[in-house]
Amino acid sequence: MNKTILVSLSLITVVGVIATGVTISFLSDTEKSIGNTLAIGTIDISVAGQNPWNTTYPMLLDKPCQTNYMNFTIKNVGTNPVNVWKRIMNVATDGGDSSFCGVASSEPEYTEGGGTFDASGNCVVGGYIERDNLSAYVVYDMYFCYGVVNTSDCPVLDSANPATSAPDLTTGKWIVIIPETNQVRIDNVNGIWIKLDNELEVDEPLAVSQSYHLMAWDDAGVETITNWAQGDKMTFDIELEARQISAPAPTSEGSGLLTLKAKDGDTWEPNGATGTLTYNTSGSTFDYDFTASGLNPTTSYDLIYYADPWSGNHPGKLIGTHTTDGIGSINDPGQIVNLGMDLPDSADANYPVGAKIWLVLSSDYTEPGMADWHPSEYLFEMNLITYDDTDI
Repeated sequence: MNKTILVSLSLITVVGVIATGVTISFLSDTEKSIGNTLAIGTIDISVAGQNPWNTTYPMLLDKPCQTNYMNFTIKNVGTNPVNVWKRIMNVATDGGDSSFCGVASSEPEYTEGGGTFDASGNCVVGGYIERDNLSAYVVYDMYFCYGVVNTSDCPVLDSANPATSAPDLTTGKWIVIIPETNQVRIDNVNGIWIKLDNELEVDEPLAVSQSYHLMAWDDAGVETITNWAQGDKMTFDIELEARQISAPAPTSEGSGLLTLKAKDGDTWEPNGATGTLTYNTSGSTFDYDFTASGLNPTTSYDLIYYADPWSGNHPGKLIGTHTTDGIGSINDPGQIVNLGMDLPDSADANYPVGAKIWLVLSSDYTEPGMADWHPSEYLFEMNLITYDDTDI
């Protein structure tokens, strides 16, 4: 009985050894991808055939009512499609030559500024007051066109001078961004980013035309340019920024800073009231701090979005009401407002450049527009602003 069990166990062990040695058959195919690379594409633009862009454009606005054009072509020379923005920045004005009596460029400018002479014909010291606000009288418009200047897609009036000639807006593919009829001034757009296109593909060119008009605007209240501007100069920089398609606009990052000042007629009052608005340029609410000084004491003021044309009825907006203290100052940090709109609104004559922000007497304002007009009591924006409401 015991021997039979041992033999059976031995046979089981042998069978197990034989089974373990059996080979399983199957079909297969092997493929390999060798030397893979993860490379970052490039964002790069050339301007006027230059990379980097180093052209300086002299603006020869010699007399009132003259218009000068500045044209250039942007090309996407990177490996990714981009959106492109443009802004004018570092706008500065000065009185220019002061060879006449050491203060003015000429005798007409001197007398226009209140300068007088004694009985011997010598200049009287202290009588002349310099007026330097040329940027408030340079009206700006802008156009863009897909294609290249001097082709049938983007014709200009003078093909021999494409950098300084007017675009023929009646033909081709020119698109108006800022029309002359909007009367947007250089001092309105200082530092404001303006989008030029929806998407610029690789190797695609984009022609840009800007014009600068030495002229008055409708509510300037005075004649355009007279002898006060003789010899005056204005300088500015132009900056272009290309970003990948998914990137936010340059204006939608961080916070903005706006200075508001009092005006004496059509000019900024150098020693007048002033205000500072610090705000977020993007968000679900318009968050801001506001300070001001030099205003009427213990008086209610409204901080408003004023949308052209007069009286700002649509789509103007009350941002906040602020009351001055006993010495005419405002210090109101931490304000949070649900505007429910972008600035500027598309119905604003200043769209898409930016929005005007004013501080006006509460008694003169009935939302959404002006009910009365006492501009000597107000603060006006030094430049336009933009705000992206992320909830709409």
